[in-house]
Amino acid sequence: VRGVMTRARLQNESEAKKFRAIITIQKHSRRYIAVLRFKQTMNGIVGLQSVARGVMTRANLRNEAETRKLRAIITIQKHLRTFVAIHKYNKVMNGIVAKQAIVRGVMTRARLQNESEAKKFRAIITIQKHSRRYIAVLRFKQTM
Repeated sequence: VRGVMTRARLQNESEAKKFRAIITIQKHSRRYIAVLRFKQTMNGIVGLQSVARGVMTRANLRNEAETRKLRAIITIQKHLRTFVAIHKYNKVMNGIVAKQAIVRGVMTRARLQNESEAKKFRAIITIQKHSRRYIAVLRFKQTM
């Protein structure tokens, strides 16, 4: 309403030109101020986004590092449990084999009543003893 009244008061052409010039200057200055505010707002938003992305990235890196540590712990546990299980298995098997050898020896000796069979048996045991020693020496040399 004021604009209409103001324009009605302007009688001559020079006042109308001045009025249009004033309106144009106001328009451009308001636009300039609006653009400045927009740029400031956008810079603030971009800064906040950058900070947020940094926080999220650091959190993800921490999670990845923790995940890697957890995987390493699980792998170590797996290998340790495997080692313990194998050790228990070997211990049981060695005990079983030793008991079997004792039982077989007792049974074999019980069957040998005759002296000649006992001599043959002692000869067999001596041959076994020497062959096992020979194999053990060979294995020892291979490890060196």
